[in-house]
Amino acid sequence: MPGKDIFLSYASEDRSRILPLVRALEGAGWTVFWDRTIPAGKTWRQVVGKELEECRSMVVAWSRASVESDWVLEEADKGKRRGILVVPVRIDEVEPPLGFGAIQAADLVGWDGTASASGFRGFLNGISTLIGKPPSDGAQRVTALAVAMGRLWREMQLTDSAFHSQNLQCGRLVETMKKRLGVTDHSEFEAFLFRYHEKMIRDELFVFQQIRAVTEGTLAPANQRMLDLLRDHPELDNEVPSLAKLRQHLQLWLTKYENVFRKTPGMAVCYIEDDVRWPEEAGPAVREWIETHKP
Repeated sequence: MPGKDIFLSYASEDRSRILPLVRALEGAGWTVFWDRTIPAGKTWRQVVGKELEECRSMVVAWSRASVESDWVLEEADKGKRRGILVVPVRIDEVEPPLGFGAIQAADLVGWDGTASASGFRGFLNGISTLIGKPPSDGAQRVTALAVAMGRLWREMQLTDSAFHSQNLQCGRLVETMKKRLGVTDHSEFEAFLFRYHEKMIRDELFVFQQIRAVTEGTLAPANQRMLDLLRDHPELDNEVPSLAKLRQHLQLWLTKYENVFRKTPGMAVCYIEDDVRWPEEAGPAVREWIETHKP
């Protein structure tokens, strides 16, 4: 898969000020790498280093923080050595570090975030000169991504709410059964409820069926819709890397649901082992992507 059009280098302290620049560049139709979040199990070199090697161009945002940042200087030097350093931008009244002063920086100090501002238009022309104009369908691509990401986020919120409600029901049922049966079993809810299913009394079975109904009626359909979205839009992985782990989790969850849960009346919940559990970082990353790409 080809690298992004633009690698945006900036100091982490400037993240909030960088978001309008990301929106404007993607709104123009280019793809931008800017999120420095490293997914679990990955290294800086595997994520950021790979993008540095594959990007078509680089933009460096010079600020009071970035001119003092070893990370930004290293990234800028890498871009310079690759010959891909685009017109840098100044977001503060600072001089570029030694070795970068010869490259004229676009002045975006005080920029209000509008794409029509003269300073920003000149900046876009500088990028176009180096890598060509963005594809005519670039803006439409970003819009399609935003629609897909929004649908995914709504499904994630639904499953999160249902899962936590179900967990509360499981906790109350398990504690009730432990007291009645006089057991100290510390198994997870899935194993405990299956193990003691045949010993449930009528009231406990009623709660058990409600818990199972959440798995069948809410979690399974929502998980399938999320997996379908991720399969239909594989480019979402490029925007939020942790979605690759979410896809793996959903595939395994739905396989277990179809082949084990549905054939086992004594199961109320369906869990996946620790190494492929739901990636907790996926939700915040999707939410941040949506916030970043609001029109």
